[in-house]
Amino acid sequence: MPAALTRILRPSSRAGRPAAWGLGLLFAATGAAAQPPDGPNLPVQIEAEKFSGSPGREARAEGAVELRRGGLTMRADRLVYDAATERALAEGRVLVSRDGNVFRGPSAQMQVETFQGHFLQPDYEFARRKAGGHAERIDFDSRTRFRLTDPTYTSCPRDGSADPDWLLTASTLRVDLDANEAIAENARLRFLGVPVLALPVMTFPVTDERKSGWLAPELRISSQSGVEVGVPYYWNAAPNRDLTLTPRVRARRGAGLDVEARYLEPSLTGQWTIESLPHDRVMGTPRAALHGWHQGRLARIEGTPEAGRYEVSGARVSDDDWWRDFDTRELGSTPRLLPLRGRIEQPLRIAGLQALAYGQAQHWQAVQAAGDTFTVPYQRALQAGLRLASPLGAAGLTWSVETELNRFTLPDASAGSTRPTGQRLHLLGDLSLPWQAGGLAVIPRAGLNVAGYDLDQTLPDGRRSVLRAIPSFSVESALTFERETTAFGRTVRQTLEPRVVYSYTPMRPQNALLAFDSAPVDFGFASIYLANDFSGIDRVSDANRLNAGLVTRVLDAAAGVELLRLGIVQRYLLQDQQVTPLGAAVTERFSDVLLLGSTRVVPNWSFDATLRWNAQVQRLVRSVFGVGYSPGPGRSLSSSHRYNRDASEQVDVGGQWPLWGWNDAGTGFAPGCTRRWSGIGRADYSLREQRLTSTTLGLEVDAQCWKGRVVAQRTSTGVNQFATQLQFQIELTGLTGVMGFAASR
Repeated sequence: MPAALTRILRPSSRAGRPAAWGLGLLFAATGAAAQPPDGPNLPVQIEAEKFSGSPGREARAEGAVELRRGGLTMRADRLVYDAATERALAEGRVLVSRDGNVFRGPSAQMQVETFQGHFLQPDYEFARRKAGGHAERIDFDSRTRFRLTDPTYTSCPRDGSADPDWLLTASTLRVDLDANEAIAENARLRFLGVPVLALPVMTFPVTDERKSGWLAPELRISSQSGVEVGVPYYWNAAPNRDLTLTPRVRARRGAGLDVEARYLEPSLTGQWTIESLPHDRVMGTPRAALHGWHQGRLARIEGTPEAGRYEVSGARVSDDDWWRDFDTRELGSTPRLLPLRGRIEQPLRIAGLQALAYGQAQHWQAVQAAGDTFTVPYQRALQAGLRLASPLGAAGLTWSVETELNRFTLPDASAGSTRPTGQRLHLLGDLSLPWQAGGLAVIPRAGLNVAGYDLDQTLPDGRRSVLRAIPSFSVESALTFERETTAFGRTVRQTLEPRVVYSYTPMRPQNALLAFDSAPVDFGFASIYLANDFSGIDRVSDANRLNAGLVTRVLDAAAGVELLRLGIVQRYLLQDQQVTPLGAAVTERFSDVLLLGSTRVVPNWSFDATLRWNAQVQRLVRSVFGVGYSPGPGRSLSSSHRYNRDASEQVDVGGQWPLWGWNDAGTGFAPGCTRRWSGIGRADYSLREQRLTSTTLGLEVDAQCWKGRVVAQRTSTGVNQFATQLQFQIELTGLTGVMGFAASR
């Protein structure tokens, strides 16, 4: 096989003069050379098996011809290059490549510097989208703009073995790579051989970058609104700002508009959504919802360690029936209790100490109907505070102080409530002296909780002003022992971690009505070592008790992965506790025993359990058992059993699993398979009520060039009431985002 011949054509140094031949005939091994960046006066390099022609005028090349100039590569069986005009005429198995975009066909003519010319009957592919098709002709206007006549377009295999699963045809397709836009005229879209869309003009991006334009339609059917159709328009206003407008028509209720705005600036960022229905034909009134958040940074004040920050977030709806009639997933996890919050904070330096000043307001919208009984929390019309913390001396003594003024009110939904409202000024102080030597750590701590109340109503004892101060003291000690041994067929590190915490808080009379921001803390591993059984400021439990626990862990010495964990903890009261979450005094000296266990010893399996055991009556109070199996990506099964005596007992099962079309490793497509199927599912069953409370079943197919999903959900909304929803989504890779269909009742 003879080595290929290479000629290098360099432009003349004088503008307007035709390019002259370079150094003459060179020999080079076949193969792609490094491509220089695009620009003027770049040399043209031609590699072929045979050359002929006149220097400075025309060169003819035959046999495995390859022309390169900057980022342009042209291959063909035959090529004629005019050095005076820098025009190349290629014939026979022509391939043109620039910026990763590839064009193939029988013949092409190109001005290599400006990338102007045409291609006859080419196949083409956009590299960033991995999609392309065939056209009768492509006319190139520049390196980034060209026009295709009678094109097809798809991201499915185009080797002729079968019809593509989806195919877009058009009379013309104009492509602008700078604008990241392709405009198809008289567009027709077929999916699995069925016509699904016809538009006089259709646009889509030619890369994976964002661009302005219409997105895939949204379709839903529900008993509340009937057939619902939305067509989003996305406006890419700037790299850091965008806006989505979604005109939406609901058959039963009328037409509306949803607006979503996102922005990201150097000193602020946020996202807001407005859902509006100017006239609801069912209710006879306008309806709307607003939700979002905004965060920003203040200008730095001279003398402060850093700039301050502020934040606004919340959600609001126009009426109490919004949560029943519309999708509330965007409103948050509590669609019937909507927050509105504003906060500002500023780091300070006071007498050489680091401090933080802050202010906040928080209001609630309680979405309640007549007969609803849930209690609406207090809202803070005003919250202003200051925090200071600093080490004290070289011995490791540290202290912190927090003082805060709050104005507590109730939402309008709580009109007529007997709960008091008013102001509270509190001060929290903390002083600790941590000490550590080897595996032993001891932390003595003293605290003070002072709160003064000025109420709007009179308490049952006739007072409107209350002042109380509650000190506390605790000592925490923890030991850590370690040893290396062999277990489970490997070298492991085992730890033994005893922990003891003594807490003392004297009993001070407290009014149960003064509970603006306090709530009981759940008794468990995460809370048993806390000195207070309440969260917040208002309620402080008395304590003279000892909490003792022991945890042992086994870790893989090489990987550091935890293989086994076992733990036990219990509380011992040295005297009766009077202020308790349940209201009645606790006289039993020993609390329930908490047990913890988890293991990952068996490959691909996990087991977890937590138990709360009452030794006085010899019965289980609460338990959670869980098991999981995950042998690889996309393969996981899990189940858990949750039990709470006299309250609930529930079993849930869920997981995802490859069904058909996966390779043996379960990580990709099987050889020769064009579609990969997966299933997902979850079911929650109440053993106490003997009924399913929630069920989800789904099926996903990935055909490489498109994805489809079908998900069915059934959720309990009452003792004998259920909401059922069916969702169907299609994503055409290289053309659309998600086209969806949902039905519910």
